Amino acid sequence: MKILRNAAAQLVGLPVSWALSFIFLAVVPRALGPGELGRWSVAWAVCLVARSVLDTGTTTVLWKDISRRPERASVYLSSAIALRILLTVPLLLGVAGFARLAGYAPQTRLVLLLIALATAVNTVAAAATFTLQALERMHINAIAGVLNNAVLSGLAVLVVLAGYRQAADVAWVAVVAAVVAAAYQFWKLRDLAPHRARPEWQVIRHYLVAGVPYAVGAATLSLYVWIDGILLSMMATSAEVGQYGAATQLIATMGFLPSAVSAAVFPTLARNFLDDRQRMVAVAERSLRILIMLSLPMAAGLALTARSLVGALYGNGYGPTAVVLEILAVTLVPVYIATLLGTVMVTNDRQNAWTWMTAGLAVANIGLNLILIPTFHRMGQHGGYAAATAVLITDLATAVGVLVLASPAIRGAVARCGADGLRSLLATLGMAALVWPVRDQMFLIPVAVGAAAYVCLGGVLRVVPPAELEVLKQVLSRTAARMTWRRRLARVESG
Repeated sequence: MKILRNAAAQLVGLPVSWALSFIFLAVVPRALGPGELGRWSVAWAVCLVARSVLDTGTTTVLWKDISRRPERASVYLSSAIALRILLTVPLLLGVAGFARLAGYAPQTRLVLLLIALATAVNTVAAAATFTLQALERMHINAIAGVLNNAVLSGLAVLVVLAGYRQAADVAWVAVVAAVVAAAYQFWKLRDLAPHRARPEWQVIRHYLVAGVPYAVGAATLSLYVWIDGILLSMMATSAEVGQYGAATQLIATMGFLPSAVSAAVFPTLARNFLDDRQRMVAVAERSLRILIMLSLPMAAGLALTARSLVGALYGNGYGPTAVVLEILAVTLVPVYIATLLGTVMVTNDRQNAWTWMTAGLAVANIGLNLILIPTFHRMGQHGGYAAATAVLITDLATAVGVLVLASPAIRGAVARCGADGLRSLLATLGMAALVWPVRDQMFLIPVAVGAAAYVCLGGVLRVVPPAELEVLKQVLSRTAARMTWRRRLARVESG
């Protein structure tokens, strides 16, 4: 029940975050144009890679340590903050140095430095984020995410509508949004970790040593996720980068779901790995079943509606974005599976195997981009199609690789999800057949048809097992009862 409540706490904020993200995507890219959006996209790609390369794996070790020993949360948190503040210096210097070596234009370098500032704030705030996750206060992180999106989307829209249509103008807004969200998280931590313990060198040293496998894994994973945009910026026009970046931003909004589920189950997986392996496998199996059930219709729906969605959001100048989005939509299924199973491997102290796999895939992705982007250009095709194809290949390889590396117990859990996955696939195919005739209509029409079709077909095919339905009913009834009790209490106090 606690796992479902934690997942629900994050997923409640998901529709709000999606709505805010779509407001941003519907206004800002159209106002900036592909060229300026290209600067925005490559700046985020460079900064996220720089952050992951310079990360010492602190957050994952912090997450596991507090999950297992919550009474030491204050000491772990203060030590992590001290270390991550120090990390911001090489992050900023590294981004500035890379911008010069890559030969980016002065406007692009300015955007890079501003996004680097926002990334530095996020680097420090990550200590609070993972502490809250370990303490199973996911609703605070959900609210912080909504705050970040609200400030970013709201101010960015106001900025571009006021006539400031350079990527640097929007980058300033990203800095403000990061500061607001971080301030809220640290403010809420005052009560959860009230003792202001001083950083301990022994704990910092522990982070530096124990975090190495996680740091290498995060760096290699980030490289193969974001290197395509960076390489594209060196081999293609800024407009191509912007058209590709518009599609990756849409895909990124879908990536929140597996991260939310993985974050919700991480503390339970970490504890049960030590105390109750059977329950750990059961939790992983249930979570995987849910992600498969959701990823299949989302991937099919996004691929079918890509053209109408891109046309509605971006307008003229972003035609190639639709094809890129169709390719990237297929990646949702392997990414959802790999994200959860990768989390299971980390909680099972098998991060070394995960690291070696992601390192190999990062190298493979770089090689694919270096081969495919020039090849597609010679064929007269958009460079973004090549980068998206490289991402699809590596994402499929990631899902296969993590299944091979998983323990026999986890592979057994995956096999047991097969029947439910087949029912989800059949419901998805039925949904796709009904959406196909209206796929080019106004975006909301195929979305409404698809959602209604999948719900109906899912009910007929019993996509959601009865046990999960019963648990969801209990969670909803308890949540409704709690809200009713709070409203009554509020009336008494106000009266």
